[in-house]
Amino acid sequence: MKGAERVFVTSLCSYALFLLYVQFPQLFAAAFRNHPWLSLAILVIGTAFEVYFMGVLGLGLVVAALEDKYGLEAIRFGSELMAGTGRRLCWWSVTCMLVAVSGWIGNQFEKLTDGEDFLKKGLWTLVMRWETAGLLWFYGVAVIWSFIVTTVFYCGCKKRLDFSGVINCE
Repeated sequence: MKGAERVFVTSLCSYALFLLYVQFPQLFAAAFRNHPWLSLAILVIGTAFEVYFMGVLGLGLVVAALEDKYGLEAIRFGSELMAGTGRRLCWWSVTCMLVAVSGWIGNQFEKLTDGEDFLKKGLWTLVMRWETAGLLWFYGVAVIWSFIVTTVFYCGCKKRLDFSGVINCE
């Protein structure tokens, strides 16, 4: 399987797993809605694990691009690369930073659009704003930066754990 096909299959698996997971914290919080502290604890723990899960899935995409693995195997391999509490905590922290940056961009974009329906007014009204163009550019930089950071983390983990593989990260 070629590189683009491996990444495509792995991204489909990642989205499917993520869509399955995000339902559970909300389901359990709703089940315990009569106990607000328990419901809040479930949502906080669920959110923390969701950020970690996003990091594992992102690392799985890098594994699919650089190794001869795809789908669930690439995700599992990425998770195994993070073996050890220090690496997991480090990667969780990095993922939190990346999620915070993309969340800030999304929040700023919502403030700019202010709930207006740009499809009725015409899409060009949205595209012509300089602030929107700047936010879209910044989001693109954040996405590229996240893949660079993920690749560097992958190479560091692979070099440290001495897995045999296709790429040499030296």
